[in-house]
Amino acid sequence: MKSQISICCAVDVSYTFHLATMLFSLFHHNQDEEFEIYLLHSGLSSQEVAPINRIVTSFSNRLHLILVDDQVLKKAPVFGHISIATYFRLMVPNLLPKGLSRVLYLDSDILVLVKVRRIWELELGDHLLAAVKDGEGTLYNYLGLREDEPYFNAGVLVIDLEGWRNEAIAEKAYKFLVDNPEKIKYWDQDALNFVLRDRWKEMESEWNFIWREGLREANSLGRIIHFIGEHKPWNYYCNHPMKGLYHSYRKKAGLPPIKFVQESLTFRTKAFLKNLIK
Repeated sequence: MKSQISICCAVDVSYTFHLATMLFSLFHHNQDEEFEIYLLHSGLSSQEVAPINRIVTSFSNRLHLILVDDQVLKKAPVFGHISIATYFRLMVPNLLPKGLSRVLYLDSDILVLVKVRRIWELELGDHLLAAVKDGEGTLYNYLGLREDEPYFNAGVLVIDLEGWRNEAIAEKAYKFLVDNPEKIKYWDQDALNFVLRDRWKEMESEWNFIWREGLREANSLGRIIHFIGEHKPWNYYCNHPMKGLYHSYRKKAGLPPIKFVQESLTFRTKAFLKNLIK
């Protein structure tokens, strides 16, 4: 008998429909699996949770709501497009049931188009984490990484919960954030890369596929698609080649159509110029 797969996500009120879309894509492509969903939040109402709960229960899976006291993260630097909910990822080992030894953490801005048991059962060995590489130390020298040292994206993580608890990874990462705010560009992701350097296992890029402008390849089949940065399919000027796929899954999930967010004049000008020179 196959074991249940434990999924953890963090969300605030602005991302509830995006998370529901992500979960629908996950369940749709893994209908032979049973999932336990642990949702970290800091005060969603029952109405705000409703679309997420509907998606989870419609596939006969279970949702566990975990209320987070975001005041314990009050010293974490919040800037750019993120909210304090981004830092809930650091608290996963301390908030999830102690009997749980492993979890698959998924961001809300992704689509899961592949069966995930392969990474759920991935052998970690002495590693505390499995993730997909998102560059090397030359791009992240502000953290003090070696030039040949890989840097991972934190959107899809296989986490050894016992290892994190035993080595106080969450506490170390938060301390790095508080002690080095001038070094932080990518929030908790930077802190985790610093603390877990040489302690994480690299997965193939298909498990957290990140498209960037100039990259011709845009085949979405058999992948986990991650809409990073400004390439969010709910932004009016998004030019991601797979944005239509997001809207397709959102519609299949029975969620309301998107109300496009037209960004600042600076963003619109930038998008216009990019399209002009193509």
